[in-house]
Amino acid sequence: MTTSEYRSPDCPDCPRGSFWATLTSDQKDAFTQSAVERIFAAGATLMEEGETADHVVVILAGRTKICIWEDGVEQIIAKRGPGELIGERAALRVSVRSATVVALEQVRALVVTTADFAYFLGRYPDVLHLVEDQIYERLTKDSARRYRDHLHHAWQVGRSIMPRLGRPGPVRLAGENCTVVFTDVVA
Repeated sequence: MTTSEYRSPDCPDCPRGSFWATLTSDQKDAFTQSAVERIFAAGATLMEEGETADHVVVILAGRTKICIWEDGVEQIIAKRGPGELIGERAALRVSVRSATVVALEQVRALVVTTADFAYFLGRYPDVLHLVEDQIYERLTKDSARRYRDHLHHAWQVGRSIMPRLGRPGPVRLAGENCTVVFTDVVA
C-alpha cells in the first residue's frame, strides 16, 4: 500500500493543540504506517510502572489515568485523552516506565515501538521539538499540581501567623517541612 492510498485514522475528539492534532497529514501518515491500532478495554493496563519502555501510544479515543504507587496507595498524577501522546519520556530516555497507564474507558490508540518512534522523530525534527516541549510542560505542570496542596497548606499556615500590622515577620511552619525544587537542565 502506498502513502497516497493510506489514510490516517480519524480522531474527531482530538482537541486543538494536542499531539495528534498538531501533526501534519504527512506526519500522521508516517506515524500511522509504523503503528498498530489497538483497542484497550476499560481497566486494561497500557503501560506498567517499572517495565521496559518499548513503545509509545497516541490515544485516538477514550481516556486514561496515569498513576504511581506510593506506600501501597495509588496516586493519580494525570489523566490523558484523545490526541495525547503517552510513554514518550521513558521511550526517549530508553529506560523503564515511571508510572502505570490504565484505561478509564475503552481506548482506541496507535501503538508504536520505541525504535520506530525514534526513527519517526529523526525524520521529523520539528516533531521532536514538539515532544520535548510537551515533556517540559508536563513535568512542570504535573509537578506543580502534585505539590500544590502541600504548598497551599504551607502558605495558609505562614499567612495565619504573620503579624497583622507592620512589617511581616519570619514565617514559621509549626514543625512542617516544605521543600520545593525545580530543575531545568538543557543538554
